[in-house]
Amino acid sequence: MNLNRPLSLASFAPLLGILTMLAIVLPATSLRAQGGDILFRAMRDELTRSVDRLKLEEQGTPYFVEYRVIESEGVSIEGTFGAITTSRPYKTRRLAVTLRVGDYGFDNSGFFSRDDLFSRFSSMRGNDIVLDDDYMAIRRDFWLATDKAYKDAVQQMAAKRGYLKNRISEDTLSDFSREKRVVQIDSSAPIAIDTAMIAKKIRSWSALFKKYPDIDQSSIAFNFGTSSFYLMNNEWTQLKTINAVGNVTINLLAHGSDGTKYPKSFQILLSSPSKLPSDKEVEAEIEKLVSEVLTIRKGGTLEESYIGPVLLVADAAPQFFLQVLVPHLSGSRLPLLEDESFGNFLGAESPLTNRINRRIMPREFRVYDDPTITHAEGKVLRGSYQYDHQGVPASHLSLVENGVLKRLLASRRPGKGLEVSNGHGRGADEAGTAIGTLFIETSEMLSEEEMKQQLIESCRELDLEYGIMIRNIGAKSFRSMSGGGVSISFGGSDDAQEGMEAWKVYVADGREEPIRNIEPGEVDYRTLKEIVAAGGKKNVLNTSVTPQGIMSFSTVPATVVAPSILLEEVQIDPSKGEKQKPTLLTHPYFEK
Repeated sequence: MNLNRPLSLASFAPLLGILTMLAIVLPATSLRAQGGDILFRAMRDELTRSVDRLKLEEQGTPYFVEYRVIESEGVSIEGTFGAITTSRPYKTRRLAVTLRVGDYGFDNSGFFSRDDLFSRFSSMRGNDIVLDDDYMAIRRDFWLATDKAYKDAVQQMAAKRGYLKNRISEDTLSDFSREKRVVQIDSSAPIAIDTAMIAKKIRSWSALFKKYPDIDQSSIAFNFGTSSFYLMNNEWTQLKTINAVGNVTINLLAHGSDGTKYPKSFQILLSSPSKLPSDKEVEAEIEKLVSEVLTIRKGGTLEESYIGPVLLVADAAPQFFLQVLVPHLSGSRLPLLEDESFGNFLGAESPLTNRINRRIMPREFRVYDDPTITHAEGKVLRGSYQYDHQGVPASHLSLVENGVLKRLLASRRPGKGLEVSNGHGRGADEAGTAIGTLFIETSEMLSEEEMKQQLIESCRELDLEYGIMIRNIGAKSFRSMSGGGVSISFGGSDDAQEGMEAWKVYVADGREEPIRNIEPGEVDYRTLKEIVAAGGKKNVLNTSVTPQGIMSFSTVPATVVAPSILLEEVQIDPSKGEKQKPTLLTHPYFEK
């Protein structure tokens, strides 16, 4: 059996015959919706041919074939110090194929062999396909990708059966869930972008940093584009969603006298390229960012480790939940591993899998994920969506009620107590499980001032001179007591000692004093029980996460909305990280 050349699929079925057959399978409205769409037509025709005729000797035809295409198109413009550094349009099309042999109960998925591991490394980001709307060229790309996917699936199935031949498996769950067919085609008018006008704005805005000699690096970037997601499978789910999203991002960096970097960034989300922030808004935001970073730079340091109450406000609150709770909300069943060391690429199974109907947070808390919510606190939520990447509709999903864990996120790969998907199969190249828009709420809500007083009172009871309040975890992450799985970067810096924004809050008079060069200590999901107070203000963090339960280096947009919280005890240490030497000379513009 030669698996190194494309299968002999010499001739296309007559187009009329294909259309006649599909008219029986798909509703007429779906056919009309896709009438002029070349991508859908190529998908449909190659899908039909593959399901009917793709077969190796002594091997069955695939029972499931799915094509997913992400088409991205937009403009990126960046400038620094009054000059444009980047200005380019972009357009990409990427194809991912999911092909399964066997049946819903037992198929080739859920198993990693040695050969499969290297194959996934080379193909996990999908295949770039032609950009032109050339039907036959697109068909060719689908044909070659499907051919490879089928051969890989056959080999994987043989390896999986061989692995299980001499082993007793207690896993009785199906490999793939049956879901209802969805037909949803979105459309939108082309978006015009005035690149000349935007470039002029970027020059003007980035030149504002000429007023700040203490800022060593700065840039302002504009990005806007549309991302069209196409999905079709032989269950005849047909989906096209269009997401238009953009932002203006302000980045700056200052150095301390000891070489420590102090990065700061701010992102303004755009619903339209014509709805830019005003000049006054940008100028005010730059002034605010500069003031904040220079204040932190002048802060004091910790002489020894601090162990005591910590108040997390602003971005730090959702960042904490992103690290401590979000990685464990996946109900994904991990695959079988031919080599146990492959588990390093997948992480461990969530410790919350065995804690359903157990309390994991204070009774006042509830947690839910609802990707259909698009705005909160006046902000666009990047994690929102109507359908996941497996074509399953999104909906409100209650995860924690009265502090008790009720359920976990599920994709179409069944997990313990999760026989069907709940709309969280995310990842266009390969679907794992991931949050969309996660809300953490509490019934007992204190004001920001009351939260600060609670911190002071907690420290007074412990005879501490001060407590610590953190507004931004920055490029840092809390260390995991369990040894892995929750290292997440927020500030864009690779250096562990950079980016945290923290203050000492003195018990005697409540004054706040910035501190720098610190590192957060060890926490894990059990720390959630140590929340002793929560605020009423909702803090919105737009970010991205890696889907769980699969080997993937790609991320998906996500949002966490959470209140400020007071933790009973956390260790904060002085930073021991190495620092880069500062620049030897000053910025030439300011040397006059």
